[in-house]
Amino acid sequence: MSLSTQNLTISHGSLTVLSDVSLDLQEGQVTGLIGPNGVGKSSLLKALAGLAPSKGRITAHAAQMNEAQRREIVAYMPQDSSAGSSLTLLEVVLLGRINTLGFRVGQDLIDAVEALLDDFGLAHLSHRTLDAVSGGQRQLTYLAQALFREPRILLLDEPTAALDLRNQLLVFETLRKLARDKNIAVVVALHDLSLTAQFCDQVVCLCNGRMDAAGPPADVLTKDRLARVYGIAADITSDSEKGLRIAALHAL
Repeated sequence: MSLSTQNLTISHGSLTVLSDVSLDLQEGQVTGLIGPNGVGKSSLLKALAGLAPSKGRITAHAAQMNEAQRREIVAYMPQDSSAGSSLTLLEVVLLGRINTLGFRVGQDLIDAVEALLDDFGLAHLSHRTLDAVSGGQRQLTYLAQALFREPRILLLDEPTAALDLRNQLLVFETLRKLARDKNIAVVVALHDLSLTAQFCDQVVCLCNGRMDAAGPPADVLTKDRLARVYGIAADITSDSEKGLRIAALHAL
């Protein structure tokens, strides 16, 4: 399912965070949402999820939706999911379908959760409580919870921030496969430009309260734009086998 915005404006009280954002988030694609700290990436994801007020239009397949309708088809994973809990990892993931769970949870659902946890190397921890695992393992558990909802649109705010290199790659490989196999729209806010270049089909760059650019990684992740938006000098290389590679050299 595709998701579009037209002239979207997001404010916190009297402070306007983002203005006039019009973009198309396509099904079957991973969209990377980039920009400096405080530019409004998290605010945009919350607005798309129906968790923050906004002005303008948000449509799915050209049909305008209210906040309640968006929450039915959207799974949102916030940046800060690190709070401890006495729930087990299995129980946390099951809560992804809290609106449809009955008094008794069938073995088929438990098996599905176990399989999803196994995909992230967490099956052996399924009966351990959330406050007894590492921050990275909690992050993967909350991602599994979002995936367990089987959303049509998946919004993730820095899902790899607490993960080691292998798990960062595992997450993005999973997201790209999920987008293509399930034909859903995946939107990821992130700071790692190398992961953005490697795994994202589309990149949306926010800067100074507006959308600075949107398009394929090679069109958006240019030396001039990275210098202007991030204040960095970068080395950018590209070839048919390795794709786009970005190395930050120094601050400007």
